[in-house]
Amino acid sequence: MDQMKKRAKQKSLQKKLFAATAIILSVILLIGIYVTAASETNEYTPYAEKLNELNLFLGTEKGFELERAPSRLEGLVLLIRFLGREEDALQFSQKKHAFTDVPDWGKNYVNYAYSMGLTNGISQSRFGSDLPIEAKAYLTFILRALGYNDQKGDFRYEDAVEKALLLHIFDTVFFNKLKSERFLRGHVAYVSYCALAAKRKDKDETLIEELVAHNTVRQEKAYDMGLTQNMLSLHFIDVGQGLSVLVKDSKGNELLFDAGDNKTEKSLTAYLKEWITGHLEYAVMSHMHADHIGGMDQVLTAFQVDRAMMTNETANTKTYQSMMQVLEEKKVPKETVKSGDRYQMADLKMAVISPQREKYSSSNDYSIVLYCSFMGTNFLLTGDAETINENDILAQKTTIKADVLQVGHHGSNTSSGDSFIKAVAPKLAVISCGKNNSYGHPHQETMDTLKKYKVTVYRTDLDGTVVLYSNGRTFLN
Repeated sequence: MDQMKKRAKQKSLQKKLFAATAIILSVILLIGIYVTAASETNEYTPYAEKLNELNLFLGTEKGFELERAPSRLEGLVLLIRFLGREEDALQFSQKKHAFTDVPDWGKNYVNYAYSMGLTNGISQSRFGSDLPIEAKAYLTFILRALGYNDQKGDFRYEDAVEKALLLHIFDTVFFNKLKSERFLRGHVAYVSYCALAAKRKDKDETLIEELVAHNTVRQEKAYDMGLTQNMLSLHFIDVGQGLSVLVKDSKGNELLFDAGDNKTEKSLTAYLKEWITGHLEYAVMSHMHADHIGGMDQVLTAFQVDRAMMTNETANTKTYQSMMQVLEEKKVPKETVKSGDRYQMADLKMAVISPQREKYSSSNDYSIVLYCSFMGTNFLLTGDAETINENDILAQKTTIKADVLQVGHHGSNTSSGDSFIKAVAPKLAVISCGKNNSYGHPHQETMDTLKKYKVTVYRTDLDGTVVLYSNGRTFLN
C-alpha cells in the first residue's frame, strides 16, 4: 500500500514538473519570437507589410529579411512579383536571351523580364545572377516598368537614382541614404511602395491604378489603404447573347444594369458574388426582353437590392412574372423612370435620357438609356435602344459625348446610327453578344461605323468579360 502511494506521489510530481517545464519553454519561445520580430523590424517594415497585404512583396522562411542585400536575380523576382506578373513569368518558357549564368529556377523570370524590356543583363552572355543588386539597377527596373526607356534617352542607367528623384518617387533624404548605404531588401520595399504613386510615362494613370486595372489589386483594397482616390469599374459580363453590366466604385457602391438570359443566371450570380462587396444600390431593368432580365430574379434573390429602376413597360412572359414576383416578395422599392430623371451613387451621376415617349411598338425602344458621369469621365449604357431612340436623344441637343459606349442592341444595324456615334464620340465601345449567335451580331454596318470614327471595340463573344476602370480622369484599358 505504501509502495502504491509512493508511486502515485512520484507520478503527480512528474506531471507538475512536466507542466512547469512546458510553461517555461512556452515563455522562452514567446520571448524568442518577440526578439526575432523585434530584430526584423526597422524603418522599412511598415512598407513591406503594406505591400505584403497587397500580395506584392513576400518574405522568406526567415521573415522579410529587410537588412539583407538581395542578388540581381532576386531583385528581378521581387520586381516581377511587385508588378503582379509572377504567374505570367512562371508560365513563360520561351528563351529570349543568351545569358549563361541563370540557374534553372530563375530562367522563366529572366526570359519574361527580357522579353518585356525590363532587363538587359550586365553583358551579352551574363545576367549577373549572384551579384548584389545596386540601387541604380533596381530603379532601372522600376523606371522601365513605368514606361521610361534608357535605350531611347529617357534616362541613363548610371543616373537611374537621380531620375527617380526627379520623378518624386522618393525624397532627398532617402536619395542620400541610397548614396551612402548598401542596397537592401528594405530599400526594395520602400522604393516599390513609393513607386505605386508614380505616374506612367505620358499617361494620366499611376502604377497602382494600373495594377487595379489589371485586377492585380482589388480597387476597394487600394482605396481603403489610401493608395488611390475613388475609382469606378465597369464589368461587361459575358452572358452570351444578352447584356449585364456591373458598375461599382471603390467605396462599395454597386449598380447592376440588366441581368442577361435565364441560361446564364448561375454564372452571372457566381460572378457577382465574387465582385459585389455588400448590396446593390440599384438594379436597372433596361427593358423586358428575356436576354436582359432573365437572370434578374436570381440576382434579386441572392443580393439585397435597395431600388429597382424600370420603365412603364410590362410583358406577358414567365421571365417577367418571375422577376416581378421576387420584387414583391423581397419588397424592393420600384421606380418607374422617364427621360429627365437624375440619380446619384456617391461620385457617379446618372441621367435618364431615354425613353422619351409613353408608348413604342417595339420592346427595344423602351430601353432605359443612362448617361453617366464619374468625375471627369463619362459613359453611356443603352440597353437595346435603336435608331428611333437615338434620334430622339439627338433632337434634345444635350451633351452625350462619352469615353465609353455600350453599343446598342448587341451591335445590331438597327442601332448605332452614324450621327449618333459621331455625337457620342466614344474612345472605347463594348458589344455584348453571344459567340456565333443566330442574329449575326454584331452586324458589319455597325462595325464599319465604329471603325470610321476610330473607336476601339471590345466584344464579349471574342474577349469574354470586359472590365474597364476609370480613375476619374481617364478610362484605363
